[in-house]
Amino acid sequence: MTVLAKPIAVLSPGGRSSRWLVGRLGRERKVRPVPVLWVSGAPGVGKSTAAWTLYIRMGSAGHRVAYVDIDQLGLFAPALPTDPERHRLKATILVEVLATFARHGTQRLIVSGIADPHRGIDPYVRHARHLDFTLVRLYCARDELRRRYLGRGSPAERLDELMAVADALDRNDAGIALDTSAMSPDEVADALADTPQAGGRRTHARTERSPSTANPVAGCRYYWRSAPLPSASPRSAGQS
Repeated sequence: MTVLAKPIAVLSPGGRSSRWLVGRLGRERKVRPVPVLWVSGAPGVGKSTAAWTLYIRMGSAGHRVAYVDIDQLGLFAPALPTDPERHRLKATILVEVLATFARHGTQRLIVSGIADPHRGIDPYVRHARHLDFTLVRLYCARDELRRRYLGRGSPAERLDELMAVADALDRNDAGIALDTSAMSPDEVADALADTPQAGGRRTHARTERSPSTANPVAGCRYYWRSAPLPSASPRSAGQS
């Protein structure tokens, strides 16, 4: 699903539109990259629900924000032998979609979907210099993941595959890890939005997990909460 709330500019390299921006940069040197929050995690962990909740809140608060479910960008068959999981395909399309939103004035971008369990997102988006990506990986206890996965109606026969993906994501540990085991979608959205007004650090690579008492997302440099966000119900009862 791809959504634009409150219709509006920063482009991906390549193509006519990006050359226009590069040309403009010579005269407008203080163009800030558009911040992109990519919420990743294993199937069923709740990434789409939390990202959608944050999107609804921000749109309701008047922010110019767009939301993209990256899984919808990979519905292409058959998969290429060089890209069997379609990670490169989805990321390539994603950068163009986000650039289009930016040209229409979007100031914040939210993405949900599984990142490459082995390589993260850097190899696919590092060329997009006009988009400022922050990857947050949601995870939870395996019993809770199983409950969420089955609770949304997913087939039990794919549980082994699910756990393998979760294990791969944990081993790679790309992005900022956020334990959602005891959190509701609203609480996860709160954590994603809880960013200091100034300072902080940005990460594309692997990071150490923070203690459970702290919010590991709070130190990141992206610009989500510039006004109080009203609470919103998740778009569905299931997690994704």
